[in-house]
Amino acid sequence: MNLWQVSRSLRHAPRRLLLEAVGVAFPVAMLAATLLCVDSAVESMTAVALQPIQVELRGLATSPAVDITRATSDVVAAPGALHADRFAAADVVVSAKGRRGS
Repeated sequence: MNLWQVSRSLRHAPRRLLLEAVGVAFPVAMLAATLLCVDSAVESMTAVALQPIQVELRGLATSPAVDITRATSDVVAAPGALHADRFAAADVVVSAKGRRGS
């Protein structure tokens, strides 16, 4: 566009320039705000993702002959294990019709 056309457009339709400026500035501002929001969300999610995770494992003794105290100490001796909690221990005998098991 040459200077003559710009000056004629400003003289005959000055509000058009304002509307064009808003029409360009609004989408650019929305894109910038979205990108800033995504950038800050990625930074906060990365900090959370890098935190250590506590994994809980459970074991079940399938025989009354298992020494729970020894099993607990074996679990604590495993690499990476911080502690082991003994939840419950009971010697039970389960039987069904005509069968007896342990």
